[in-house]
Amino acid sequence: MPDNKSTSFYANELNKFATGSETTFNTPLTFAKEFIASPQYSFAKEMFGYCITPKDLIFKPSVSDNDEDITFLETSLKPFLPGTKKK
Repeated sequence: MPDNKSTSFYANELNKFATGSETTFNTPLTFAKEFIASPQYSFAKEMFGYCITPKDLIFKPSVSDNDEDITFLETSLKPFLPGTKKK
């Protein structure tokens, strides 16, 4: 990503939302409202932006320091199409 953070950084931040076995949400709307009000929401928005911006996400083997080993992930579909279609 442009800021050289790994997706693991964002996953770790997102995992901080609703931690603990006592955390429950009575409705999807309650979940959504609490998530939007949480600090994790800004990380989710930032990650989403990377997911839809061409050449912002790459795969690079952790054992390689060679920039030629990177693979750009497809992030340039317009309009953005979440998921894949099953036949």
